[in-house]
Amino acid sequence: MTAAVRRTLRHRHHDRRGMSYARALTLLSALAFLLFELLTSFQTSGFSGYNDLTFFSETKRPDSQRDQRMVFLEEELYSRKHKARSVEPLGGPCPYCEREPFDYIRDVEKPYYEECTLMADWQSAYYPTCLALHELNIAGNDDDFALVSLHGNWRSVWKYQHNNETVAVKLLQLSHDFDHESLNYHRIDSMVMERLTSSPYIVNVFQFCGESAITEWATGSARDYVKDERWRSRERLKLGLDLARALLALHSIDYPNSTNATLAHNDINMANAIEVNGKIKLNDFNIAQLLRWNKTKPCGIPVRFQAPFWKSPEENAQDHSEEVSYVDATKTDVYGLGNLLFQVLTKRQPWTHLEPNGMLTAEEVKFKKEQGKLNVVVCMVGLSFDAATFSYHRPLGILPSMPEKYSNSTKPANQALYYATVACFRFHPEDRPSAYQLVRGLEQALEWVQAEHRIKPEAFEALFAVS
Repeated sequence: MTAAVRRTLRHRHHDRRGMSYARALTLLSALAFLLFELLTSFQTSGFSGYNDLTFFSETKRPDSQRDQRMVFLEEELYSRKHKARSVEPLGGPCPYCEREPFDYIRDVEKPYYEECTLMADWQSAYYPTCLALHELNIAGNDDDFALVSLHGNWRSVWKYQHNNETVAVKLLQLSHDFDHESLNYHRIDSMVMERLTSSPYIVNVFQFCGESAITEWATGSARDYVKDERWRSRERLKLGLDLARALLALHSIDYPNSTNATLAHNDINMANAIEVNGKIKLNDFNIAQLLRWNKTKPCGIPVRFQAPFWKSPEENAQDHSEEVSYVDATKTDVYGLGNLLFQVLTKRQPWTHLEPNGMLTAEEVKFKKEQGKLNVVVCMVGLSFDAATFSYHRPLGILPSMPEKYSNSTKPANQALYYATVACFRFHPEDRPSAYQLVRGLEQALEWVQAEHRIKPEAFEALFAVS
C-alpha cells in the first residue's frame, strides 16, 4: 500500500468520525429540545396558541376566554393540525415566569415605593414568550424583513411579512447598551398589551421577550388619520369616543376585581396612537405606571418626564430640585386625552399653529398652563365665577386657542367634542371627569346626534360636569 493510499484512507476515516460527531451533536440538540418541550407541557391551561401569526385575531373573543393572556384563535382553526404550545392564563401559576417589581426607582422616590404597595398580583408577573420569538426565521426572510423606523428612544421597528400577514418587530437599537431601566419599561409595555388583548382599542402584542416584541402593524399614522378631510363631524365624534374607550380600557384593566384604576398610560399624545386598518389604537406603554396604594387609598405617582405641550398643569409644575411632585395619574391621563380630542376636532395639535402670535416655545406653554388669568379661564372652562369662592390670584391656566368655528359651532357633534375637550383640560384634577364619565357622555352625545335630536349646547356641557 502506497503512502498516498494510506493518507487517503486516513482522511476518509477522520471524515467519517467527524460526520459521526456532527450527527451525535444534532441528535443531542434534538433530544434537549424535546426534553424542554416535555417539561413546559406540564403547565396546564385551557387555551392553546399557535406559532403561526396568520391565526391571530383580535375580535370575536367569547366572554369565557376574556382572561386569556394571548390573542384569541379563531374557532374554525382549532381543528387545523398545527403545533400548539400551552399558554398560561393571566394570574395563573407559572413556575417558569419571572416575578419581580417592574419599577426603576430613583433615590428620591424610595419613600413612595416603601410606603405604597402594588394593587394587583399581575403587576409583578411577567410571562415572556422567548422561545416563540426566537423561532422567528429572520435570516431566511431577507426580502420580507425591513427596517422602517429608528425614531424611538430605545427601539427600532422592523416590518416583517409572514404568510401574507404583516407585523412590527421591535428590537433594541444597536446604539443602546442594555440597562435595567429600559428593560423594565419594555416589560411593562408588553405586559399592558398582553393584558388588554381583548380590547379593540389597544395595540395587540403577539410575542415578546426582554426588550423585543412583535406587535400589530400600523397601517397608518393616527395624526394623519385625524387630519383626513373626509371625516365629517359625526365621524369625528366616533373617533373621539374610540379614544376615550381606549383610555377606559386602561383605567378599568382590573374591573370588576377592583374599582380603583391599577394602570395609567402616563404619556398620552397622538404620537403614541396608531391607525390599524381604519381604527385608532393606543400604543407605546413604555412609561405606563403600575399604580400603587397605601392600603387605604391610591397613591399619586412621582413626576418623571416633562413635556409641556401635552402634559397637565400639575405635571408641568414639577421643578428640577430634589423634591418630587406626586400627581393623580388617572387625571393626568384624562388631560392627555384632551389633547387627542382637540386634534380630532380641529385637525391640528394644540399649542402650535393655532396660537394668535404663532407657535409658542415649551416654556411659554408651561407658563400659560400654570398661570393664566381667571377671567379668561372662566369663559373657556365653563366654571361659574363666584368672587367669594375664587381669588384672582388663584392660577387656573389658559387653554390652547381654538377657532370659533369649533368653539361656537352649531353642529351637535362638534359641540359634544368641544365640551368633552374643555372638560379634560380643566386646571384642577378633581374637576376633570373620569374616563368612564367621558365614555358615557360621548356615547350619549353620539346617540343624540344619530337620532338627530335638537339638543342645546348646555346639554352637551352637562354630560361632562363633575359633581
